[in-house]
Amino acid sequence: MNSSKDSVVTDYPSAIDDYVAANHPGASISEVTIDDDGEFEVYLDDMTELHFDIDGNFIEEDEEDDDSEDEDFDEDESVTDYPSAIDDYVAANHPDATIVEVELEDDGSYEVELDDDTEIVFDVDGNFVEYDD
Repeated sequence: MNSSKDSVVTDYPSAIDDYVAANHPGASISEVTIDDDGEFEVYLDDMTELHFDIDGNFIEEDEEDDDSEDEDFDEDESVTDYPSAIDDYVAANHPDATIVEVELEDDGSYEVELDDDTEIVFDVDGNFVEYDD
């Protein structure tokens, strides 16, 4: 009998804890499961679902949406929980601008849009990467 139910695990790569601490400092891990593909699905107490590969490398983040279909087609998520380094960079380099939107990209990086239409790309840790034209 082949079950498609994921298995709850307590032994998973420490990189997952590190990622959650750095990118979701106000949340804690409620449950970790491993699916048939060997990917870890991490559920946070704020209803966030994170996906990691077998080595603990971040893959993607899903928002809890009860009646959504699985839409994995190049649709980035707007987030409110992102590294504080992004706020620090914007304050230092764009003191007259306000962040309008922060999108979590598929690769874990962040694209930030300012109210002056500037778009800035940051890595997973909130370090400046480039300006996006």
